Amino acid sequence: MKKIFILFLFISFYSGATDPYKRNPAIDVQQYTFQLEVNDSTDVIAGKAFATIKFKKPTTEFELDLTSKDKSGKGMSVSSVLIDGKS
Repeated sequence: MKKIFILFLFISFYSGATDPYKRNPAIDVQQYTFQLEVNDSTDVIAGKAFATIKFKKPTTEFELDLTSKDKSGKGMSVSSVLIDGKS
């Protein structure tokens, strides 16, 4: 009975999940790695994100959805974007 219930939960969550982002058929994101530092005294989270992207065909551009700060000042700020360690 437990196996059926777990399977039902998985199917119900999976069927309701939708991805709002348009797909780019020229790229395939292979892996994400995140390095985070949390500071309890300042409520600041700092970090780095690494993405390994396979380009399936030549492309001159692609989009990254990088979130910014909102009007109250909460959110992320991106300090740099590097490709192969170079800006």
